[in-house]
Amino acid sequence: MEELTSCAAWRCLVQGKRRSLTMASYPSSLHACGDSHRELTSTAPAVQRMLKSVAAVLGSVAVWLLAWCDARAELIPAEATADFGQVSTLQTPKRELILQHHGRTPAELLQAQASCGCVQVEILTPRVEPGQSARLRLTLYPLRSPPGRNIWEVTLRYREGDAILETRLAVAALITREVTVQPPQLDLTVSNVCEHEFVVTDHRAKPFRIVRCETSAPSLSASVVEEPGSNGPPYRWRVRLRVTAELVETALDGQVVLHTNDPVCPRLVVPVRVRRLTSSRILVSPADANLVIVGNMPASRLFTFRDREGKLCRITRVEVEHPALRCQWAEGDFPITTLQVTAEPGQVPAEEVMTRVVVYFAEPNNLAVSIPIRLQRR
Repeated sequence: MEELTSCAAWRCLVQGKRRSLTMASYPSSLHACGDSHRELTSTAPAVQRMLKSVAAVLGSVAVWLLAWCDARAELIPAEATADFGQVSTLQTPKRELILQHHGRTPAELLQAQASCGCVQVEILTPRVEPGQSARLRLTLYPLRSPPGRNIWEVTLRYREGDAILETRLAVAALITREVTVQPPQLDLTVSNVCEHEFVVTDHRAKPFRIVRCETSAPSLSASVVEEPGSNGPPYRWRVRLRVTAELVETALDGQVVLHTNDPVCPRLVVPVRVRRLTSSRILVSPADANLVIVGNMPASRLFTFRDREGKLCRITRVEVEHPALRCQWAEGDFPITTLQVTAEPGQVPAEEVMTRVVVYFAEPNNLAVSIPIRLQRR
């Protein structure tokens, strides 16, 4: 039988060794079959033609794969994981991440996005030549992260020639809890004036005192509505954020800044995002939920949605503020659609938490609904 190595790429796939598939390669199996051996020998030309065709196809595929691998740029991080080590919630550490460019043509860095707002990424080297290094600056906001070991993913998009490629990086930190904010960031969907509360907890033996509240927009106001007593730690402050009638934007990204008397932690910054609804066509039942964790059993609640005008509803995505919550919903268009919200016991803290779930609809009319959720443990 003739050799089946049809091209240089095929030889590369078989590690540079020329291999011939002949009938002598199978002496024991063929000679042991007696008459069957003669049948196989008589059909050998057909088998040879079939194997030739297969080899030709594989050779073409190999050429394409090798060409694709050669053309692809490689931005490889110098370290497998950018580890911040142990970080207090009172810190905001920064560090740089180096990536080596192993491609053959220049790469243009387009966007770097972390899987969570706890990590902000800045591109320091927008263009990198082959053989050179690209630099990213990572800023960690541990106040927005749960205590313990955390791992985030950073997706870096870059262009080489006409191709848009991605490199995924890992960022890690061990968060130690001294001061916490729950929820760590506020994502509000409103149709008019509304209020939302969050809790600041100081776990240290000698706590700070919040002396002043500021906001970054005139349509936002914040005030301390409850201060901790003398029994602690922990010490808790309840802060109320109010979205006023002055809100004219359809979307607002702002901050609540809490000034303290502690030189170690002079200010706490809580990010706020507000989306204004222009309609309240979606009816949700129930309007809110209280999820109580008993032991190690998860707690769930089913919500139903319908359009006031009787049109079909379709959920496109759901955003949760707290990592303990996970959501499942019916995919498709329905007169009444459903969403199940489940609280996982391993993520629910000992203290009561007020959070929310935001449900986005493609139908009707790209609307969103915000559902308050209370998490408790017994």
